[in-house]
Amino acid sequence: MRLRGITLTVGLVVIAAACGGSSYKGLSKSDYVAQASAICQKNTVQGKAAFKSLGSSPTEQQVIDFVKSKAVPLYNQELVELRKLKPPQADRNTVNTILDDEQAATNDAGTNTKQFVDQGSTAVTKKADAEAIAYGLKDCVTGSTSG
Repeated sequence: MRLRGITLTVGLVVIAAACGGSSYKGLSKSDYVAQASAICQKNTVQGKAAFKSLGSSPTEQQVIDFVKSKAVPLYNQELVELRKLKPPQADRNTVNTILDDEQAATNDAGTNTKQFVDQGSTAVTKKADAEAIAYGLKDCVTGSTSG
């Protein structure tokens, strides 16, 4: 009787582990990249439209103010939307690292805005953007919504 109970318990643990491990329903990489790119392209359009409101010859201070008040919030919203997507199971850690680094880049662009405006990037944004591009998310780089 005791052996049967142990066998039953082991069987239930194996079944529970099998069910728990297979519940993640991530997208294929191509679907993830396509959906992420669509989100980023939408935000790029919004960013470019907002940037046009500065006119054809904005001052450096106007561009700095734009980055802080419009671009950074757009990037932050983009990241919220990207985090809602389910990346391929095998790529979850990679994608989470990319998104974390893009968040750091967005924060850096908001903090070191003059350098970001003057150079088009910072060391932090370059690193994050290189990771995104390497994964196939070329439309999702920090500099993609500027004029």
